[in-house]
Amino acid sequence: KDHPRAFEMIAEGFDFTGMDQEKFNRLLLENPHPKSIEYADILKCEIAKSLDNGTADYKTFGHVVSAIKSLSAEFAIVIATARTKETTLPFLIKAGIPIRPERVFSSYEAYDKARMLKSIAKENMCETGEIVLIDDILDLLKIAKYIGVKVAMADWGYSNEQQRAEARQLGIPVISQDGIESFVRGL
Repeated sequence: KDHPRAFEMIAEGFDFTGMDQEKFNRLLLENPHPKSIEYADILKCEIAKSLDNGTADYKTFGHVVSAIKSLSAEFAIVIATARTKETTLPFLIKAGIPIRPERVFSSYEAYDKARMLKSIAKENMCETGEIVLIDDILDLLKIAKYIGVKVAMADWGYSNEQQRAEARQLGIPVISQDGIESFVRGL
């Protein structure tokens, strides 16, 4: 439910069987999406249900939540997620993360990471080299590093040991949830 374009592509005849995360992300990037209003309406209902019955779990990402709260006092925090805004905003609110909705880039807005990162730099009147991106998708980190963004690979989420090893070989630090704050403050 977090990848609406994937559902649209399946309906168009794409087959994702046996596809690893990197190839999946690459395929999504190569096949731009049309707007999916109907899907968003269905998703809003599902989110409302999960929030009402308490199944939206933010405790799994406790260190991430703590780091964002702490760092937001000193840094402009922007969330770029493969999830939709409709899933992300209620999660952030329930977790107590103080962030304006326009600082959350959803799956649609974050499709072209390079463009999104350049837009963030422009909006914040900074250079891309002043942006820090922590992500679990190696291909996205490579793109960001190429345009000068400071990057780190999350050791949680979709990354696997092979990807983390490759990240290290490329000079991309691999960090755990409890290492976010020290990584950002150490730059």
